[in-house]
Amino acid sequence: SLSLIFILACVVSVGVKYVNMASNLFLGMVFLSIFCMCLGCIMFSQGEFMGGLNPWDRLAFDNIWPHYEPDPVTGITPTFFSLVALFYPSVTGILAGSNRSAVLANPGRSIPRGTIGAILCTTLIYVFVVWLFGLTISNVT
Repeated sequence: SLSLIFILACVVSVGVKYVNMASNLFLGMVFLSIFCMCLGCIMFSQGEFMGGLNPWDRLAFDNIWPHYEPDPVTGITPTFFSLVALFYPSVTGILAGSNRSAVLANPGRSIPRGTIGAILCTTLIYVFVVWLFGLTISNVT
């Protein structure tokens, strides 16, 4: 993984032209990491993979309703609105794509469509991952 990060750093350091050429590779790595994360969660729920968790951490539907508990270190109880901060970075990075509008044939049409599409796609991925983890991993964990 360190060699892969080094290769990516080299691609980024040579210029935006090469970053645009390697964008499909970057997107593939993001999809691969999301797939591996979901596969690990599903394998854990089926008992095929234990990882660092115990068998009693595998309780289906234990997280179906919100049950916020105080953090053992800080003692602060999170709320729904404090957890929205976890979603914020997924939306801000998307707007950086509009800075690369020089490579678009029709930026006035493509930027709004691409931005809204990216936000919808990111939201669906976040909701799916939260739903999957909530279904398969115990709240106690």
